[in-house]
Amino acid sequence: MRISRALASRPAALLLASALVLPLAACADGGTTQPTTTPPATSPAPTSAAPSGDVAGDPATTAAAALAWLGTVERTDGLFTTEFDGTSYPDQGLTLDALVAALAAGDEAFATQLAGAFTADVVDAYAGDGKDTGWAGSTAKAAVVLGAAHHEAAPTLDARLATFLGDDGRISDLGADDYSSIVSQAWGVLALVRGDALAGDGAAERAGSAARYLASQQCDDGSFPAALEATTCVGDVDSTAFALSALTAYTASGATDLDAAVPDGARAWLLAAASDVDGGRAWLSGEPAAANVNSTAVALTALVDAGVGTDDVADARAWLAAQTVTVDGGTALTFDGTTPDARASAQAVPALLGTGLVELAVNVD
Repeated sequence: MRISRALASRPAALLLASALVLPLAACADGGTTQPTTTPPATSPAPTSAAPSGDVAGDPATTAAAALAWLGTVERTDGLFTTEFDGTSYPDQGLTLDALVAALAAGDEAFATQLAGAFTADVVDAYAGDGKDTGWAGSTAKAAVVLGAAHHEAAPTLDARLATFLGDDGRISDLGADDYSSIVSQAWGVLALVRGDALAGDGAAERAGSAARYLASQQCDDGSFPAALEATTCVGDVDSTAFALSALTAYTASGATDLDAAVPDGARAWLLAAASDVDGGRAWLSGEPAAANVNSTAVALTALVDAGVGTDDVADARAWLAAQTVTVDGGTALTFDGTTPDARASAQAVPALLGTGLVELAVNVD
């Protein structure tokens, strides 16, 4: 995922120090205007990398190799880091992406390590304290992912998120500035439909309000824009993908009030938005538009949620599996065809394994 256009205007040091580096992006907190899983602005530009090594082209094998490589990446106090202007910052969003990858692969040992890094202070640095500051996408993403890992912080994050919900269903940031977006709203819906979250008084009404608000942002062509209440409704791949996952999760939670035309339209638009590229198909982003590893991973994950079989997107999975480089005898995903990238690797793993976000939020034992 690329960095939010709104977030790009924030001071870089504050952004990174607060770990508000985006998605979802496979998993973004707010892939277009709010924190999640998107690479920082200094990430290598996306390109179509050539396959390297024997694992290229086999999605499951590539996923296993990428996850193994992620386990070798040096972390600080258990957290992955992001470098900006020569300074390294803790990156909770990226760490959550890696945790999603570990959960998708069933790697309990690695998942336990990653979840253990989220002390109360780390959570507050990422999501805000919920009193004076609070970032909707970060709070929601942490609630979903840490909840799936059975982390004790999830109920607290659930409670905070409920206070960010307006009467109209919009989930907004707490503080002087509001960087909420379609992606942060989608993460909010995913969090609100968690089984534990739905157990509280009024929880179903809160989830329904947030889901209906998200659905109301849909463009006429079935896509979702990057910004909430966009003046001009132009479809965005990352936003449409997260919205599709969230609305599918809302229905999977037992809700019956969502018009099926909303997720069906998003699914159809997303499928049609893929482009032919060397080695298969991919989703494009950026200016000029280019095949993007993160957007392709996010789109594939959402389509799995929407019931699209892996055989129906085999060309896209093959392209994604080929975006690798060999590093220290292992294999990692890459943005630029030369540099191993932890964010690309983490977000690609669930897509390569054919898993989605719905099971992460709704079907947790």
